[in-house]
Amino acid sequence: MACFAVCSINMSDTFIRIPFTKAEGTQNDFVVVDDRKASYPETVRRSFAQAICHRRRGVGADGAIFIDEHPTKSFTMSFFNPDGSDGSMCGNGGRCALLFATTLMPLEGTTHFEAVGDPYSGTVNGRVVRLHFPAPKNIELHRTIEMDGVSLQVHYLDVGAEHAVVFVNDNPTLQRQEFNGLDVDGLGRAIRNHPAFGPKGANANFVLVDGDRLKYRTFEKGVEAETQSCGTGAIASAIAAKFVHDLDAPIDLITNGGDSLRVGFAVDQQTNIQAETHTVPGDSVSDVYFEGEANLVFQGDVFYNPETGRLSTPKIADALLD
Repeated sequence: MACFAVCSINMSDTFIRIPFTKAEGTQNDFVVVDDRKASYPETVRRSFAQAICHRRRGVGADGAIFIDEHPTKSFTMSFFNPDGSDGSMCGNGGRCALLFATTLMPLEGTTHFEAVGDPYSGTVNGRVVRLHFPAPKNIELHRTIEMDGVSLQVHYLDVGAEHAVVFVNDNPTLQRQEFNGLDVDGLGRAIRNHPAFGPKGANANFVLVDGDRLKYRTFEKGVEAETQSCGTGAIASAIAAKFVHDLDAPIDLITNGGDSLRVGFAVDQQTNIQAETHTVPGDSVSDVYFEGEANLVFQGDVFYNPETGRLSTPKIADALLD
């Protein structure tokens, strides 16, 4: 017995069929769903993200993305973290969403879409996807936070997602450690939950200035662990590197997974950093973009039970119905 929308199994066991595509951008991986027909309400999306992103019981991903209709732009991107939370932009997710959208509709040149209420645009050139960002919402440099009796100098930027940037070169406690050996999960969790960043917290980026490029590692909130790459983390780290270490854009970054991202932007030459608060006007940074490779890995279908959070395959669901 075939089932194409909703299957009732053992009366109370209701499964929804959800086609998906697995995508990755510099090893930041996502499950992407075409929901232009508005088939899945927000409650289902949140719980589905938790189930499908699970590394053992689901497909495994750093987030779930839904492609929605938009009245004037090509689409709306709705992003959910593996814990079901939302509210922040995901940069690599945006690149994967744009690449996926090229399989749904004819897109040429620059594509415009919306995410978290903000406008974004991008281009696809083979596997290289470039995404253009609005100006940062907030830039606060040279903040000091205390953790377990140790002072860390951090820089806070909101580039659509909240980020704390820590330059290893500027913090003696971290300088003494091998960059690849940093306890990003432990330190990152402490920074992510530090009261200095309020109830929303901040993603934590550990950055090594290596000549004219950056190496960076990111602890992502919502994932609550280090990821192989973070797009908004790359943008925040690159912009902070301009103001703190005078690196010129475009800036190349090496991700935790060993891939490359490039971040470009322009800075108003008349920008004044407020002496007391070390605050930089966000709109002094413009023409923000980042680019790197992205890939659509595979497609599939799962049956999902929103009441139990249970995932199944079409064949197993059909067998239960026989």
